[in-house]
Amino acid sequence: MKFKVDVVIPLYNCEKYIKETLESIEKQTLRPDTVIVVNDGSTDKSLEAVEEYSKNSKLRIKVINKSNGGLSSARNAGINASDADWIAFLDSDDVWEPEKLEKQVSLIDSSEFENIGLVYCNCFVFNDKTPDERKNFGIDKRFRGNVFPKMLKGNKITGSGSSVLIKRECFKQVGMFDEELSAYEDWDMWIRISERYSVDFVDKPLVGIRRHKGNMQGDTHRMNKNMRFFF
Repeated sequence: MKFKVDVVIPLYNCEKYIKETLESIEKQTLRPDTVIVVNDGSTDKSLEAVEEYSKNSKLRIKVINKSNGGLSSARNAGINASDADWIAFLDSDDVWEPEKLEKQVSLIDSSEFENIGLVYCNCFVFNDKTPDERKNFGIDKRFRGNVFPKMLKGNKITGSGSSVLIKRECFKQVGMFDEELSAYEDWDMWIRISERYSVDFVDKPLVGIRRHKGNMQGDTHRMNKNMRFFF
């Protein structure tokens, strides 16, 4: 790689899924430099699961323990702990397809757009009961380049931070994730990045978004509350 890539995983009470998430990083055809796991005050055995996995893993795993502050707080802690040129985010219940990072890194070098700050990809949804049944998001592959005006109308870069690879420089220019938002924090960040940088897209479903009872999207009150705050 011409540049370093780190992965930031916010971890909160996800002992059931974190091993599978880490395995999907280990299977990458282009492995990251460091996997930064931010344990955001988990009260289950999530931390123990990560420590156990680390014993026999070829990944370089760095664990940060902090009191619970929410998703944005955990992501920000991971960003601050990274010195990589690019940072990928992966939620602790999601998974990557093996070529996820390789495809995105390759696009950074070959993109027709200048000043790339964010690369994302298509995703698929799955659940525990029928893991082999996948439903692709079907993202509009024309959503590339200067997308700032369109981002103001809706979150076009999927509903998950697990698909993005972001230039670390962006956070110095536009600021960190808003810790007052407990939902839509990703959309807020994509808007700020797209105002100053170009965006590009890998048109392949390289990220698996797991749907289960604990998903934030299932908390309608929380989502609506943050939508009002966001606007």
